Amino acid sequence: MNLKRSLFAFFLAGLVLLNSFFYREIRTWNTNSFRFKKGFPMNSSSGLILILFYSHKNCQECLEIIDVLNKIRDSFQIVGIVPDGELDNPFENETEFLPLFPVIGLKKYRKYLPPYTPAVLGVSGEGTVFFKIPITAYSAKTFKHYLLEFHSKIMFYLASR
Repeated sequence: MNLKRSLFAFFLAGLVLLNSFFYREIRTWNTNSFRFKKGFPMNSSSGLILILFYSHKNCQECLEIIDVLNKIRDSFQIVGIVPDGELDNPFENETEFLPLFPVIGLKKYRKYLPPYTPAVLGVSGEGTVFFKIPITAYSAKTFKHYLLEFHSKIMFYLASR
């Protein structure tokens, strides 16, 4: 009886270990470059492109990032990426955070989907990913300050190339 329990426990431990390998493989966000597909709304003069992955179902506080990006859209090129089913549908819940920047579907960019949304990628016009930031209710408030500081540094970097 103890042998059966030991074998069963060993079997379960093996399943848990195997599952952790698969889960880790799926949930990592290894994105060092971003390939722009045909039809991506991009200006040729953009030094830094902000790509916001989000869903209309994200928490209201997290969606404050849309308001932050709306306010700085004159300084950066911003593109939102949402699940394809949400592309034509307005927000289900009343919200004041409607994007004033282009929004495209996720279909062509599924491999770049972060494990947490909303999230922002800062990408050069050539596709180099400079930063990946998951957005929470707290980080949405500080994101603008971070971005303005980063923008001055990246513009210096791009000008020196």
